[in-house]
This record gives sequence, structure tokens and C-alpha cells, in this order.
Amino acid sequence: MVSHSLALPMICFTTLWALVGVVAPFLVPKGPNRGVIVTSLILTAVCCYLLISVYLVESSGVVADRKPLTSPSPPQHEGETTAADSFSTERLAAEQNSNW
Repeated sequence: MVSHSLALPMICFTTLWALVGVVAPFLVPKGPNRGVIVTSLILTAVCCYLLISVYLVESSGVVADRKPLTSPSPPQHEGETTAADSFSTERLAAEQNSNW
């Protein structure tokens, strides 16, 4: 479902970049670099449209995290360790035992 606050900016930017990518190439005067200029206009329109589309969708919250990231819970008992703690301890011991 599309957010209503997203519809108007998407319509405006789609219209703007459609004009740049479709209409502007027909307005380029004939000359030796016409192909390069037309290609640049079309690529600019496509890239800017994709950039602004992704930005608008991400900033609108349509693609929000369903479950936020959480840190691992601290040990419940004094002697208990988490998997991250044991990994760090094993890595530290391996680094100390290695002969460089």
C-alpha cells in the first residue's frame, strides 16, 4: 500500500525526469556531439529518477524494519557467558598462543 504523502512527490519527480529524459533530447540541436548529449540527458534522467525514488521510498517509511535490531541480552547469572563473549575469549586466546 502506497502512502498518500509519497504520491505527490513521486508524480512531480516522475514528470520532471520524464521531461528531461524524453522531451529534452528532441530539443538538442544537430551537430557532431548530438548523440553524446542525448545519451547524457537520458542517462542523467534515469539515474536521478532512481536516486530520488529510492530516497523518497526510504524516507517515507514504506520500507520500515519489521523487527528492530536489538543487542544480545546480558548474562543472567554471574558465571554465565553469551556466545559473543565465548567467541571473543577464544579469539583472544588464539591470538595470544600464536607465534608471530
